[in-house]
Amino acid sequence: MPEPTIASTVCIDPRSLHDRLDDVEIIDVRTPGEFESVHVPTSKNLPLNDLDRHVAGGLVLLSILASIVFPPARFIAGFIGAGLVFAAVTNTCAMGMLLSKLPYNRPSST
Repeated sequence: MPEPTIASTVCIDPRSLHDRLDDVEIIDVRTPGEFESVHVPTSKNLPLNDLDRHVAGGLVLLSILASIVFPPARFIAGFIGAGLVFAAVTNTCAMGMLLSKLPYNRPSST
């Protein structure tokens, strides 16, 4: 069985990126409209709002299923629903802001 590889995050100078487009995978997390207006030619668009829906939907489903055994788990679904309503009303994305704080979403200090 082959050893698993661990991806590392590296900051690349934009000028040198052009020469390495075939060697790197670039994920653009902007909205599809922003991506269409301008993007790196080989980049892939994976909007954060799509990720938010998948994560939120999965958590809601899991909490409802868990509530069959542990009824208070249904409050997690309610909390997520309230957060989604708040995000829609305020046009903010709390989950996206939290995801951006994760260490692998920030440049490494070298």
